Amino acid sequence: MKKQNKSKNIKLGVFVTLGVALLVTAMLILGTQSKMFVSKFPLKTTVKNVEGLKEGDNVWFLGVKIGVVKEIEFGGRNSLEITMLLDESIQPLIKKDSKAVISSDGVLAGSKIVSITPGSHNSASVEEGYEIASEVPYDTDEIITTLSENNNNLADVTRDLKLITERIVTEEGIVGNLISDETSSKRFENILQNLEKTTSATLMVTDDLAKFSAKLNDENNPLQLLMSDTSIYHNLNQTVNNFNQVSQDAGVIIEELAQTSKKFNNEDNTISLVTEDKEFAKSLKITMDNLEVGTAKLNVNLDAMRENFLFRRYFKKQEKEAKKAEKETPSSGTNDISFND
Repeated sequence: MKKQNKSKNIKLGVFVTLGVALLVTAMLILGTQSKMFVSKFPLKTTVKNVEGLKEGDNVWFLGVKIGVVKEIEFGGRNSLEITMLLDESIQPLIKKDSKAVISSDGVLAGSKIVSITPGSHNSASVEEGYEIASEVPYDTDEIITTLSENNNNLADVTRDLKLITERIVTEEGIVGNLISDETSSKRFENILQNLEKTTSATLMVTDDLAKFSAKLNDENNPLQLLMSDTSIYHNLNQTVNNFNQVSQDAGVIIEELAQTSKKFNNEDNTISLVTEDKEFAKSLKITMDNLEVGTAKLNVNLDAMRENFLFRRYFKKQEKEAKKAEKETPSSGTNDISFND
């Protein structure tokens, strides 16, 4: 009997020892996974909507779990203050310009998490109890609504494409005619060929215009000199002004010539009498002939007077004075009439 009790006690002791060992091992494993035995520091942020976040949810940094949400409190009229407990070893990596974002632990559904973005290298690290800024998270419901609208639009587009395809198959519309009618297909092919030729010609014209523009930009080009040299522009402007003045003067001269022509056409005018009156013209011709004969006879009389001894000394004296005047002013010359013996 005593041996049986002793055996039971041994078994009970072994079972209790194994149970305690398993309990301690489980606590160590759970503590290691939840980092219960790691030093932590508090970090805060303020948001307007927690989006279903609750105490105990995880906090992530660059895809690594670094802590949990400790407490959610109303920080004001339209804000909520979230207090997080984070591993103390990660504190130097979180900067004062880091931001907290509430997101889901899955694409469309899952538990909420707080994701902390890394800050800039130049910013200082956070202290215990520091409050970092927050970003407005993406609204999952809004994303689903947008996807639903896009799905409806895609369905409408698919339905329209189906109708267009049916019309093409039944040879309705321009595309159906092009596919089924050989004449329309050839015409469309000709249009495409003409369009290709037009495009090639346009490219050639564009190339020529580019070359012409390059020549215009050449410093030695006359047009470039005309556009850049202000003196040439001033001279050209002056020439145009002079040309305008000459045109105005020519207009005045033409007008005066017209008035003179009118006077010439007047019967009372002397020139009109000469050109129109034959009798007056004949009389004028006789007068001119008589003047010519009288001039010739006068020359004969002057020659006779020069040979006459009464006037010879007078003419010689006139010739001496004329020669003397020529010697005194040899460069100027003289228009006096001299008579030789």
